Amino acid sequence: MKNQCIAIIFAILISLSLQEKCGPVKSDGYTIPHGDIVIEHGNSLNITCYYKKPLKGDEILTFKRGTDDLTSLVRKINETSIELYIERVEKQDSNFICNLKNGTDDKEQFVCMNSVMVGCAPENITDFECTSYNLDALNCSWTVSQTYVKTNETVRLIYPRGQYEFNGIKERGQRRIMILDQNTNPQYRRSNSIFAIGVHMENIFGNITNNFTVENFKIVIPNPPENLTVTQLTTNSFYLQWRVPLSMRSFTPGLDHKILYTCKSDDWQLGGNKSSTHEKVIEFNLTGIPFPNSICEIAVSMKSAIANDSYWSKNASIFGITESTIPARPPAINMGSFEISNPDGKFFVYWEQLAKELQNGNEFKYEVEVEGHVKKFETTSNYHEFQNLPKENSYKINIWSKNKIGLSKEKSTLYIPPHTRRIDKPTEVIRIEHQDYLELSWNPPQRSRLTNYTIFFCDSKRDRPHQCKGNIDWINVPPNATHLNYTMTSKNYQIGIAANSLHSSSGIEWASCTKLNNGKSKMNKVHISKVEARSITIEWSWECSQPSPNEDYILSYCRIKSPSSSDCKDNMTDYVIKGPATQGKITGLVPYTTYLINVSIQPSNSTSRLQIDKPLLNTTDEAAPDGILKIFATEITNSSISIKWNSPDFPINGVLKYFLIHIDNGTTVPWAEKVDNETSYKLENLQSYSNYTIYASTCTTFCSEPSNHLVLTTLKGVPAKIKTPVSNGSNSTSISMVWERPNPPRGEIDHYEVRIKDSSGNEEVKKTHSQIYTENCEEKGNEFKVAVRAVNIFNGTSLYGEFSDELNNYCHGKGTYIFYIILVGAVVLSFPTIYFIKWIYVKLLNMSDVKVELPDGLVQKLPKAKHNEDHEQTIERASTDEGTRLLDDKKTAAPASEKSEKVAPSMERDQPSPTDQLQVSDEKNSLRQRNVPTKIADIVAGSKPTFLSSPYSMVGEHEMLKISSPYVQHGGAIMTAGRLDPAPPVTMSEMLKTKNPGYVSHDEVRLPKGYAFGAPAKNVPTTAPQVDLLTAAATPVGATSSPNYVQASDGSQMSPPSMAPSSSHLDAPAPKGVYVSVGDVAASTQPVMTSRGYVSYDTKSGKND
Repeated sequence: MKNQCIAIIFAILISLSLQEKCGPVKSDGYTIPHGDIVIEHGNSLNITCYYKKPLKGDEILTFKRGTDDLTSLVRKINETSIELYIERVEKQDSNFICNLKNGTDDKEQFVCMNSVMVGCAPENITDFECTSYNLDALNCSWTVSQTYVKTNETVRLIYPRGQYEFNGIKERGQRRIMILDQNTNPQYRRSNSIFAIGVHMENIFGNITNNFTVENFKIVIPNPPENLTVTQLTTNSFYLQWRVPLSMRSFTPGLDHKILYTCKSDDWQLGGNKSSTHEKVIEFNLTGIPFPNSICEIAVSMKSAIANDSYWSKNASIFGITESTIPARPPAINMGSFEISNPDGKFFVYWEQLAKELQNGNEFKYEVEVEGHVKKFETTSNYHEFQNLPKENSYKINIWSKNKIGLSKEKSTLYIPPHTRRIDKPTEVIRIEHQDYLELSWNPPQRSRLTNYTIFFCDSKRDRPHQCKGNIDWINVPPNATHLNYTMTSKNYQIGIAANSLHSSSGIEWASCTKLNNGKSKMNKVHISKVEARSITIEWSWECSQPSPNEDYILSYCRIKSPSSSDCKDNMTDYVIKGPATQGKITGLVPYTTYLINVSIQPSNSTSRLQIDKPLLNTTDEAAPDGILKIFATEITNSSISIKWNSPDFPINGVLKYFLIHIDNGTTVPWAEKVDNETSYKLENLQSYSNYTIYASTCTTFCSEPSNHLVLTTLKGVPAKIKTPVSNGSNSTSISMVWERPNPPRGEIDHYEVRIKDSSGNEEVKKTHSQIYTENCEEKGNEFKVAVRAVNIFNGTSLYGEFSDELNNYCHGKGTYIFYIILVGAVVLSFPTIYFIKWIYVKLLNMSDVKVELPDGLVQKLPKAKHNEDHEQTIERASTDEGTRLLDDKKTAAPASEKSEKVAPSMERDQPSPTDQLQVSDEKNSLRQRNVPTKIADIVAGSKPTFLSSPYSMVGEHEMLKISSPYVQHGGAIMTAGRLDPAPPVTMSEMLKTKNPGYVSHDEVRLPKGYAFGAPAKNVPTTAPQVDLLTAAATPVGATSSPNYVQASDGSQMSPPSMAPSSSHLDAPAPKGVYVSVGDVAASTQPVMTSRGYVSYDTKSGKND
């Protein structure tokens, strides 16, 4: 019990201590009740403020609500406390503050504050509404009352079979929004025609529940119709088709469809309504379109059949054009709708312009025909000019309307009577302009019985004499009328008149003279003829009279305030022109300024002015600006210069299009750059360390004078890459190289760096200030790679250029020089060595001309013959033939004492060469050569011989030789049984036979057993009988490929052959061999003395051994 009492006392003390504090705020006062105050609307508010310190002087305690002073609601309790009392306080959520106020300077010191909420119980919802969009989503919204206290809200969906709480309410201030669809929980049950939504709200002052019935099918707004198309059309109808959105196709109440259309204006017209239940596709025939070829917009919308008109869907729209047809009618025409312009048969016909809705098709025009003339005319204008039609004739003019479909069914016909039956035209046709109307006056024609006058009005932008190109209209007036007043909608009317009788008309007489309402003639064609930057020229002419010398023309002008206003910016200035005159020029104007100009007439003896025509407005041309820019540099780098200028404070005289910056660096072609509406510019991509001259101009259509010139230098930059250095000489101790200055240098080039790499890969960089460098290389390798780069220094920073391509160089040591000396000496000595070798070679060639001397008894004497290259080829060919038979075996040998020429026996055909080394050229062995006689070869002294056959004469022993080859056997004797029988003679007639086999035939030769080479046979005379040898074509010296035999004849070289015999004596003992093979050289005239069985011959030197 004791402990309980202590706790109660402790709580009371704590409560008292808290009550004397202003919450967590450190303050010298507090309020009661402390903290937040919540009261119900209609109750009173009572707050007491206590200050714990005595007040000084004029200090007082006050209450405020926000910034509102509540002194009038405060009661003073004592010097240190006050009470605020408000009866039936309004609903609010406000802060009430107690302050200590100093009455002298109105400074306030915070004491304490209370947050006061004056609330109420929730109230009924009055604006609950729901809309279903195409039965896909339900959107409900309502507004809750402001209670100023925390209020809990609960929403429930109430269906026949249960209730479901919905927690997805969105708050927008006091507005609440609920959206249900197939993805929410609970889902939107679109098949339910009726259900309820309950909203329950509760706070400390009370609660309330509102239930709202939702008639689902009455609040649905369908989506627009889908795939609206025009399937068929006529000249006045569209057959439409569209599809119902998927969600609405099984909509139980059904749908209403509304069709609207508009063809000419913005006014929509109802085309019809249609209802549907479960159709997917709706069709409708929209009729009543007033005109063919009309462009119409058609709109279709839908709503629920049980919904009101606020639930129509959005429109589905489409444009359609009704079918075209022929024009509805021809253009209207009046019996006086023609104009005879001159008596040469030239006249104009005018007609009404058919309204657009009556044209019924595209490519509209008019077709005009003169009856009796084959040619028809087409035009889009409302008039046509006819020429070269005789005036004595009458004419019928037919006019149709026409489009791409065809001509109108009807036509309009105009009858133009001949000149003699035409009514005279009215005279003095004058148009008088009044303030609000036009007056036309005329004098009637003479001696004419008129039925009426027709007044024509043409709405044209230009007055006569320009043709009327606008719509033309007309009215008829009685025949006794002489003037007509016409209220005009525009002053741009051309007016004319025609006099008509019962069967004829005068045609139109246009009013070409216009007077003002004061009787003065109107100036015609008042217009501006020339505009310059500082002047405007105006011209005019008179319609009804000539200019008077007693009238002055006043050109009054002023600048207007703005392009949208014609009010003068300053007073009018007059420029006087003495009459008569037809133009005036106003000078001293400001370029690119719009002026208002009035032209008026003033009599010389009067001060009153008559303004002529309406004021003119025009703008002077642009000119160059009047002032000069002043530019200055703001930043300079090694590649750019930034400049700046102030906005022009001088007249621009036009539209400022750009500033033109001129740049010149003295080396390239100067250029300029445009700057649009800026006051600064950065010139980039400049060369480093280069001088530039810069100036600027202000430009409209023309440019101003140039500004001040800036001469600036860009800063230093990285030097360019140097070209590959060039060697400048080297020796055993140093190498030297030079290089060009980099281009561009981009600075003064403070120094160069030379990088040297030796053959070992060691690298060294040295600095030099010149463009030549020498490197000591006595103790280094022989090969060096040298590269150079330039260096600029700017503000203590080195700017290194790129190293050049490397130069390969060499250090030449002493050994290297000895090698070079030996090499040069060897080259020098090679020349005489080569010359000596060549001399030896030529000498050897000359020695090859030595003739071969055969042994005694084998000598064949040949005549000396000239040698030429052509004959060498001939002999070469002849030497390869199978042989030519020259001699007949019946020829007998002459006695040896008579030293007559003997012919060697012929050999048999196909007998091989006596040596295995003999090579016969098949290439030139032609069978055609057999029937051709052989010419004796001419051997030219000094020619270079070529030795390809065996270089010796062979003597041997065979038991039997069957001779059939084309060789001539040397010896010319047949040895049998120890005797030598002479060969039979050959007659010339047999040699000239054309069908000989190409060789000399011989009998078979048999040698006796024991016959030895080099010794005479038994029973054989020691002295051979003398025989005559037929001179054969020997292979000349220098032939390339001939065998070791003597060819008998060559028919290609000689026909008939020259058969001059040559004598050959066998003075020696009997021959030591059976036959003689003769080589490529001519036979020696002297016998060769030898003890051997052959004569050796050197093919290179041409000498015998």
